[in-house]
Amino acid sequence: VARIPEEFDPKSTRQGMEAIKRVLKQSPQKPTAIFAYVDIAAITAIRACRSQGLRVPEDVSVVGFSNFAFTEWS
Repeated sequence: VARIPEEFDPKSTRQGMEAIKRVLKQSPQKPTAIFAYVDIAAITAIRACRSQGLRVPEDVSVVGFSNFAFTEWS
């Protein structure tokens, strides 16, 4: 289990991207799944994974939890 650092500001997608990229780079094993507590963080996680060459959902599954209507297109 990898955790996003506590200094992460959930309102900042840029900071979220950097935090997730850092976790992906530092983890000895790449995650098979990411659980995000809000959908915007899940979309940010998808973008971060793709920027690191990971395919979603083939390499890593991403789940958001807040059920915003706009996320059905992500």
